[in-house]
Order: sequence, then C-alpha cells, then structure tokens
Amino acid sequence: MAKSTKSRRKPEISVRLNPELDQEACRESFGRDRRVHIRDVLAYESAQRILECLESEVTWNLVFNEGLKHHDLRPNQLAAMSPKQEATIMAHVNQGARDGFQYLYHSYPMYDSYRDGNDPGHYLHTVHEFINSEPMLDFVRAVTGFDDIAYADSQATLYGPGHFLTRHNDDVEGKSRRCAYIFNFTPRWRPDWGGLLEFVDADGHVSGGLVPSFNALNLLAVPFDHYVSYVAPYAGGKRYSITGWFRYR
Repeated sequence: MAKSTKSRRKPEISVRLNPELDQEACRESFGRDRRVHIRDVLAYESAQRILECLESEVTWNLVFNEGLKHHDLRPNQLAAMSPKQEATIMAHVNQGARDGFQYLYHSYPMYDSYRDGNDPGHYLHTVHEFINSEPMLDFVRAVTGFDDIAYADSQATLYGPGHFLTRHNDDVEGKSRRCAYIFNFTPRWRPDWGGLLEFVDADGHVSGGLVPSFNALNLLAVPFDHYVSYVAPYAGGKRYSITGWFRYR
C-alpha cells in the first residue's frame, strides 16, 4: 500500500525554466570556475509553487549518518524518543562532525518516493520529473559541457538551527556523478544565520560562499570540495532546497 504524507493539495502548476536565462553566460562561468550560480532559474510561478509545497505539503524526516550508514527518522520515531536517546544521537553526530564527514538536516526522499510509488500525486513528483526532463537535462548539458548526463536523483532538504553538512567533494566510486545541483527556495535569510554553501580550495581556505536564496540554481562539478555551514540557534528562517546529482549511465 502506498504511504501517505500530510498535505494540502494545490492546483497543478508546471515547472518551467525561465525563458530569459543567459545560457552562454552560465556556460562561461562554469567553464572558468567549475561551478555556477544561476539566479531566477525557474519561471517565477513555478518557483513559488515549489516553495508552497516545501512549506506546507511535506512530511520531513530527520537524516544523519553514522560513518557510512545513513539514518532516516520519521516524525513518529522522533516523537517516541526519550531525551536520553536524543542526547545519544547528538553525541554521535557531534563526534562524527569533529573527526570526519557528517550531516544532520531534514529531508524528503524525492527520488526514492517517486521510484517506489509513495505519496501518489505529490507535487514533488512533478518537480522530479521536470529535473529529469529533456529541457532541463539539455540545459545542464549545455552549461556544464557534460554531454553524457542522462538523469538525476533528487531530495528535498530543510535546514534549521543546529543543522549542517561537513566538508566533502561528492566523488563516490560507482555513483556516476558528473555534477551536483542545488535548487534554492529560501525566501529570506541572513548570512550570519549560517547555512551557507561554502567552497574550499586546495590549501583548505574558504574560496567563496553563497547565502541561501530564492529561485536560484547552483551547479558544481564533481569533485568539488564544499560544505553547508552550521545553522545558528538564532536563525530566523528555514533553509529550503532541492538537491542531488546529474549522472551518466
């Protein structure tokens, strides 16, 4: 039986690229820096509909890793935990972040849900189909020069106070990743709240960073060292994005 998610279904709105994008400028930027930040990437009504979905139609899981093991906790599992159990998880998370690769944030597994037929009719299924549509794939191929890109996976993410993603480069053997992508859907954010996408150079210095924004797309060649900085306890917003990798067969 298909699983359900709490949602307020809204009128279907197609997801479309902004027809006024300067594809050549995007290509030049990616060719120079191996990454590109593309503002106003979607038609405004498409971006606004996705934000509404992320704000009110998604049941978020808490995700974190324990070494190479991924944990995915549903809201009912979190509600059943004792304070001691929560403290134990956070101790493991903090230890992992101190010594290696670690993440902690809320997620909705778009690709897995779409593949498995869960949450039928969910608007994020429409978004996943758009990311894998020929117009979107052709755009990414043209910008990155990776002509063999064939498909993408996807997840929706929500970062709040205490969430983070430590330094990594996305280069995992056997995953066929050409470039990472991050669609931004955060309408209001301050850089001092944390949650920045930051880039690391060969000397270990921060070479650049991007504040969470609305209706922007970041593309990063794989491998590329980056991380999402710790979200401060006083952050006054929610950091929404849809992320994944464009892959070859």
